[in-house]
Formats: sequence, C-alpha cells, structure tokens
Amino acid sequence: MEEKTYKLSLQQLNDLVSDAVNTAIRKLDNLEIIDDDATDEAEKKKDVEVTQMDDEQYREAMDTMAKNRGARRPS
Repeated sequence: MEEKTYKLSLQQLNDLVSDAVNTAIRKLDNLEIIDDDATDEAEKKKDVEVTQMDDEQYREAMDTMAKNRGARRPS
C-alpha cells in the first residue's frame, strides 16, 4: 500500500492549528481570555525597552546611579 503525502499551504496549516487551539481552549474550565490590544495606554507605558548603550551613556548611567546611592563612582 502506497503511503499518502498531504500538502498544506502555510495558511491552511495556520488555520488548522488555530482551530485546534480554539477547540482545546473551549474545553478548559475557569479560563478568561483577555484582548492584549484592549489594554489602556497606562499599561502600555509600563513596558520597558532595553537598548544598547555606548560607552559614554554607560558611564553617565553608572555615575547617576552612584549619585543616587550617595556614593561617587570613580571614573
């Protein structure tokens, strides 16, 4: 007997997975689904973005933290 090969587009695969996840979620008790897009601006402002600092920015940040602790960081 010849083995069958099934071909799916990426969209078909995404639809299948989405349907399976939705079905599984509906079977769970005590589950609340929230809409992340519905969060208010105050919540979005709490997000912290981590970026890369150059050497000068790093030294300035370290000096500021040292001053806030009441100590001076040696340069």
